[in-house]
Amino acid sequence: MSNFKKLTDLVQEVITELSMYRGTGTQKYAEDRIANKIIRNFDDIIDQRFWSFNTKWYEFNLVGENGYVAENVSDIIKDFNDIETISSDINPRYALKRLHDSTNPYKVQSTYPLYYHYSDNPDKVFQIVPYNCTGKIYVRAKTRPTKFYPDTIVPFDANYLVYKTCYDYCCDDGNSDLQVQKYQQLYTERLSQIMRMHNDQVINYNDENAYYPNNEWR
Repeated sequence: MSNFKKLTDLVQEVITELSMYRGTGTQKYAEDRIANKIIRNFDDIIDQRFWSFNTKWYEFNLVGENGYVAENVSDIIKDFNDIETISSDINPRYALKRLHDSTNPYKVQSTYPLYYHYSDNPDKVFQIVPYNCTGKIYVRAKTRPTKFYPDTIVPFDANYLVYKTCYDYCCDDGNSDLQVQKYQQLYTERLSQIMRMHNDQVINYNDENAYYPNNEWR
């Protein structure tokens, strides 16, 4: 989606929407408060589902020790639960399963990756089972900034984030019921619109054909 904006721009849009104007000491407090609400609203909406415009494929290289990859995964993927699927270079059509808690990873034997699970190493985020596998793996995961700065692009619909933040701000400050209801209706309608657009996208249900050379329209 193209309607992504910088955090500082979103803050100013909320201030304008709520008819807040530049003052003295309270303005900085208000901007920080609004920025925090925008970030929380972004995290909440991203946590709800795997949005196609907020997920990407990443390539990593297994080192054959403890199921880790060579790269610092946390530079790209913020949280283990942001992972949608993992596949290996050996069989890209086969999605690795999440290892069940009752399965001992040290007892799993194979020459290629079968499972993945959470890693307590904050840099690696996940581990691949069996632990001694090498080669490439491909991870599809949510994209979200690891840190937010004023010029950070917040990758979700700007209108939704502004309306939802205005709603939260009005609720916290005890604004009139009409104003609260106004922003509640605006953000819920915008979210419904985004979900309709997302669900109406063309989906390829013939992935098995994509892995073979072809020069014809499918």
